[in-house]
Amino acid sequence: MKSILKSGFIVLLLILSLFLGFSVYSQDVNPADNALLPFFGLAFPMLLWMNVILLIFLFIKKKVSLIIPLVALVYAWPSLNNYYQLTSKSEFSQADIEEMKLLTYNVRIFDANENIGGKHQG
Repeated sequence: MKSILKSGFIVLLLILSLFLGFSVYSQDVNPADNALLPFFGLAFPMLLWMNVILLIFLFIKKKVSLIIPLVALVYAWPSLNNYYQLTSKSEFSQADIEEMKLLTYNVRIFDANENIGGKHQG
């Protein structure tokens, strides 16, 4: 029974680490080419913290299997800046200001007036 639980735990480690790898890789994949990978990208923060918690747990228990989440976290390290701000800049350079972008989503008040501009679809 103990070996089944140990094997199941190793499989869980592998799956979570693999999913974290998919979430990092999803940034480079066009959603039109693969519809499933972008969802792994959305789960990156959750998968990252799950791997961190498992790494801490395995470190405390002094298990060799801590290598699995450690490798996944090292692979995910370059992507961390896309999700979490790791540096605190108090001043921005001109290049930073020119690179800054603003995204808006115009939903026309979710068509609350239903008849804007004399056009009514229905």
